[in-house]
Amino acid sequence: MLLRKKSRFSSSKVKETRRKKFLVKIFLVFFVLLVIFILSIFVSRISDINITNIIIKNEGSVVTEKEILTIINNNINGKYLGLYPKTNIFIYGKKKIEADIYNKFKRIKNIDIKRVGFNGISITIKERSPAGLWCGKKINIDEKCYFLDEDGYIYTEAPIFSGSVFFRNYGNIEGIKQIGVNFLDSKRFKEISFFIKSIKDVNLNPVSFFAGDNGDYEIYLGDNSKNYNFYGGKIIFNKDDNLGEVFDNLTAILNEKILIKGFGDNVQLDYIDLRFGRKVFYKLKTSE
Repeated sequence: MLLRKKSRFSSSKVKETRRKKFLVKIFLVFFVLLVIFILSIFVSRISDINITNIIIKNEGSVVTEKEILTIINNNINGKYLGLYPKTNIFIYGKKKIEADIYNKFKRIKNIDIKRVGFNGISITIKERSPAGLWCGKKINIDEKCYFLDEDGYIYTEAPIFSGSVFFRNYGNIEGIKQIGVNFLDSKRFKEISFFIKSIKDVNLNPVSFFAGDNGDYEIYLGDNSKNYNFYGGKIIFNKDDNLGEVFDNLTAILNEKILIKGFGDNVQLDYIDLRFGRKVFYKLKTSE
């Protein structure tokens, strides 16, 4: 009986010793983490690793350096959790700066932020270049136009232009906002743009493009289509058509010169309909 009591006492003592060692380990881990935490705060505030130099390179002429600098300063002023300076080169809000610049200036296409040493950042900005205008859901004389880039991205309101300074695009867009959305899918818009350029190369004068909700596309021609005895009118095709085949069919009918057969030199084109493959329909009308 005595040996059994001694054994129970020894077991209880061993457990108590283990418990104390465990608590000591927890305390030591907590202490080490606390020291690391405090040291990290002091280290994060060392001037040699905090942003003191900001270089801005803008490959455009509209957005100013001051406007960009304002956004950057708004993002690096203050401290995270009231402890870590937002100017620290290793933890400053790079992604947040990019997002704020993109949201503020839709005309900016690319932002490249790089670290310069341990206390500077370099920001290179590329602005969008106008590839034409989007002027509303339908063709209107009093339209309000917006610039779009080579991807069909609408990025800012355009001033009023007289004549055909920029190529005009018409058609519905998704949502109610005009700025910050695409007119057509980017890939399709580039294909249409190349097709329009190809039309220019065969001496026609496209001045505007209309994307109908029914899937039909229309390209309107100006009054000086060179080397052909007609002017004005429109070219019709479908959004699902192969543009290479459409162009081949268009050039075929132009080269045959059957459009002006039996007419003089002053013929106004009504339309050329290319929606039916090699079976091309057209209509002419004499000028008044």
